[in-house]
Parts: sequence; C-alpha cells; structure tokens
Amino acid sequence: MGGIGQNILREIREDGESNYKQPSIIELLKSLIKMESTKIDLSKCEKGDILISRHGAKLEYIAPTPWKQYTYLDHVVRYIEDSNGNSFGNENYGTRTNDGFVFAKKRIPEIDHDIVKVIKKEKYNQTEIKYSKEQFEGFTHRFIVKFKVDEDWRNDVNIHIYSNSDSYQKLEEFLNARKSDKVLSFKIEHRASKEQDEMASKFIDEILGGF
Repeated sequence: MGGIGQNILREIREDGESNYKQPSIIELLKSLIKMESTKIDLSKCEKGDILISRHGAKLEYIAPTPWKQYTYLDHVVRYIEDSNGNSFGNENYGTRTNDGFVFAKKRIPEIDHDIVKVIKKEKYNQTEIKYSKEQFEGFTHRFIVKFKVDEDWRNDVNIHIYSNSDSYQKLEEFLNARKSDKVLSFKIEHRASKEQDEMASKFIDEILGGF
C-alpha cells in the first residue's frame, strides 16, 4: 500500500494507537476520487509554476512538448522534491497530460504522481512564510520537529510547528536563525498537509468511534 493509504496508516501509528483497523480499498478509492475532483489544466501553466502531485511531491512546470528529447504526452515537468523533502536532483524530468496525469491510459493512482494542485510562481514566490506552534488561518502544513537538548535522548523534545509553506529548507533556515544555545541539534521528523491531517483524523474517528 502506498501514497494516501500509507500516509493515513503512518498518522495512526504515530498517534500511538496500535489497535486499529486497516482502511478498506473502497475507503481509499473514495479518497482518491475526492482528490481527482479538482480540475487541472496544465495548458494554462508557465515555466516556474509549482505543481503538487497526489502523493505530495513538488514539481516545476517546464514547457509544452516537444521540449528537447521529450515528446510524449502534452507537457514537460521537473521533479523537485518528494513528500519528505528529499531532492530529486536537478535533471529529473517527466511528462504529463493536459489534465496532469502521468499516463494517458492504464493509470495507477496508488503510485502515479498525477498533478492535483497548481501554484502560480508569482504567488509561490511572494507568499509570506509564517510559522506558529498553534494552528492559524491560512496554514497549509504541520511539521513535527525533534529538538535535542542534551546527550540523553529521553530529554528530546518534539514540537508541532504549523506553517503556510511546505518547504523543509525554509523551516530549517528559520529554526537555525532562532534556536537558542540550549539546542544541540534538531531534526524535522514529519510533514503533513492540512488535507492529510483532516483525512487521517476522519479515518481515526471512524475507526476509534467508540472511544
């Protein structure tokens, strides 16, 4: 199981619940169909627009095909980073249909990085990044950051940080500039979008509804 299902199960496990019922395939497919309801039209994109895949990867719109050696499908995209913030490198390209799909036919939503959201480059570059330990209007992502304050791991502190940015790098820069001398190191352990949290919460309510 990958993608959405994997994210849901990971959220449940991280919340400390070991007595859970694995979501059914029907439930997962309903979630996928809901995500596909947003209409994507890559023909309206410009170079530099940011694309978000159904599995949380970040990509950049490059150009319509043909472009260099890329002639398959309608548009060329560049992979930037996966859902965990790991870079794909600078030369990892692919193609998409006009409506954002990896394949014209024989699609596999569980693994395909189909495009589900487009962020115009002007909005992406001009958005003022905010961070807070509390939810705020306009937040889009929640991070869990582990702070190491001494050599005893039992004293490590996990803090939830809410932001309107999904960038690991920007959060690291923010924390490095503001952490006190008491912090020996820190690590971003987890990132989830607001939508992923809401979906996970819904599943948890359904599974643990008797509590």
